[in-house]
Amino acid sequence: MGGQARRRIRKLRNWGVAVGLVLLRLWLRPVGPGPDDAGAIETLGPALPEGWQRWGVVQDWLLVGPDAGAWAEAAVARLQGAPLDPNRLPVYPTLTAWAAGQPGDVVFAGHAVNHLASATVPALIWALGLAMGAPSAGLVAGVLVALNPALMTAAGLYGADPAFQMMVVLTALLAWLSLQKGTALAPVLGLVGGLTLATHFLGFAILAPLLALGLLSRRGPWHRWLSPVVTAAIAIGIFRLLFHNPTLSSDLAFIQGIYGTGVTGLLATPQSQVGVFEAAVLAVSEGLGPALQQATDRILRSLRFAGLPPVVLAALLGIGILAPNRRRGRWDFRAPALLTLVLAPALLLEAAQGPERYSRYALPFGFLALGRAVGLLAAPLEFLGRMLLRRWPSGTARLLLALVFLALFLPTLLRQRPRPERPVRPAQDVWVARQLGETFPSAGGLLTRSQNLAFLAALPRCPDRPCEARLESELGECLHAVLDGCPGSGDLPFVREITLVSGPGDVRSQLFESFVLAGSPMVFSHVTTERRVEVYRLSRERLRAAAGPRPQYAPMAPGQRPDGRPLPGPNFMGPGAALPPIGPPR
Repeated sequence: MGGQARRRIRKLRNWGVAVGLVLLRLWLRPVGPGPDDAGAIETLGPALPEGWQRWGVVQDWLLVGPDAGAWAEAAVARLQGAPLDPNRLPVYPTLTAWAAGQPGDVVFAGHAVNHLASATVPALIWALGLAMGAPSAGLVAGVLVALNPALMTAAGLYGADPAFQMMVVLTALLAWLSLQKGTALAPVLGLVGGLTLATHFLGFAILAPLLALGLLSRRGPWHRWLSPVVTAAIAIGIFRLLFHNPTLSSDLAFIQGIYGTGVTGLLATPQSQVGVFEAAVLAVSEGLGPALQQATDRILRSLRFAGLPPVVLAALLGIGILAPNRRRGRWDFRAPALLTLVLAPALLLEAAQGPERYSRYALPFGFLALGRAVGLLAAPLEFLGRMLLRRWPSGTARLLLALVFLALFLPTLLRQRPRPERPVRPAQDVWVARQLGETFPSAGGLLTRSQNLAFLAALPRCPDRPCEARLESELGECLHAVLDGCPGSGDLPFVREITLVSGPGDVRSQLFESFVLAGSPMVFSHVTTERRVEVYRLSRERLRAAAGPRPQYAPMAPGQRPDGRPLPGPNFMGPGAALPPIGPPR
């Protein structure tokens, strides 16, 4: 058989494995009704297409996941040509809008985008292992990604996380190919890198180290050193083109505020964005001690019950990340450098005590490192095979050991196949939203903690910032904010959700809630096994009467509210003041 025929067979094999991994991931996706889906199926009723049980789950027609309502609202804004909320980067809403075609289909379209994006990740990580010259490592990583319970769960949540996981692996693949092939791929890497930045704000922490690796690994003529610079320029240009928002005075300060708020929980106002970011850096540096163990445990969590001791898995992970390759008599450190730089943000996320969904992008790279370690352990077997058999095919021992390694984990992973999250709350949101539309046809706004409920009811949440009243003297300012922030002239629905766990920016003051409950009639309520939702009618006349005349303030001094109180955040605590405790108790 000639060399050209072998290359064709090898190419067909590689494409066959990639397609097989995609199909495996789609085949493992849960379909049909679950044991807790009867109420959701009854609530959705005609909204469910005929035959949905054969190719989907009821959650595919519901807003499930953190910030799901905000992402759906961004997709509708993209369909209507309206400006996006700057907190929602545009790639996922754009893909959802293209898949939907009309506002009524954005929920299912967003889930479809996530299922497809999640299905491509096993194939992409296989391609990265193949490009590194370690097909057995790519196979191990691809199969473990396809079977991983955490990634299966993430694929069922509405939001940008699965798309971001796909973009990160694709960016790492192109960064590796760019290291191998020089300047030819710089524009493509810049394009994909810019799309990664415009998918999730965490992309900045991943793309920047990869570009630094490309710059430090360049050798030869001077024009080769320009490749990472060209890549960075294209990536930033693509991001600025997609993210352009005229309401922001500084994109960099806004991004710093996003990082700072995510770590500290402090509200980053335009005046305090930089200070909150500095507080976040301090918090991360304080949490680096246990972060390595936590990140390792998160990567290996789904494999811990397969019979291998955790310390062995951790050792394999470390070897796979740090071990260099031996090529043409020289040590090549580019593969461990790339894996280390891509996994480093996951370490910082653990130090910042970030949500688990943010660090799931690291799982494919952790599994690739495990595959590399298995391949390195197979080197003695490879040598022995060549000694015993003259026609021992190269890589056979690595492939056999990789298959044995996978066989250890397959039963455990198949037993852990998760069902989607219970649809009780999302279905309750649909029911309550229908009642809101019938009861408050001219409300103009919705006083609620729930982004999902506001989207389904087609009413804006108002006001856009939570009421901060803590004292009776501050209640009037809060009521004026509600009147100014809620458009329209009709009565306002106030939604009270009992047992709801809210994010740091969604908590109303107990004082304002007590004011509503004291004099507003309850219109309807709905109770499930997970929460009770009560809707009250708040009249604007009562708001105006209780708010009183609008207070007149003196000109503001720097770092003060209109009433003279200091703004929150470390920028306005005075010179030499100590920073407050940051984040949850450790």
